[in-house]
Amino acid sequence: MKRGLASIGCGFASGFFFGWGLASIHAFLITFLLISLFLYFHSKTAIQSLSTGLYLTGIFILLTPLLFYMPMVLREEGFKFFGSLIALVIWGFVFLFMAIVTWVLAYLVSRKT
Repeated sequence: MKRGLASIGCGFASGFFFGWGLASIHAFLITFLLISLFLYFHSKTAIQSLSTGLYLTGIFILLTPLLFYMPMVLREEGFKFFGSLIALVIWGFVFLFMAIVTWVLAYLVSRKT
């Protein structure tokens, strides 16, 4: 029961950030399903599922601004290009900080096993 809830929660978080990065509900649903199933069937305990899920969520958090802003940066010209590039850098640092916090949390959770 706990392992399933941890798998679903981490799958939801990973799918949310991946879907946000691609701006697609389909990417969210597919990632949610695949990560949840992977965590449920490849972990033995809820703590192991939660720590692995947090590491994966950190990766998806880090990819979110890249996936969201790269099409804008590649498509725009002139001043819009620089605006998109500045937004990519700023949000990249914000999401990098969020990913580091998530990885530290995953490390602290994994030490309990």
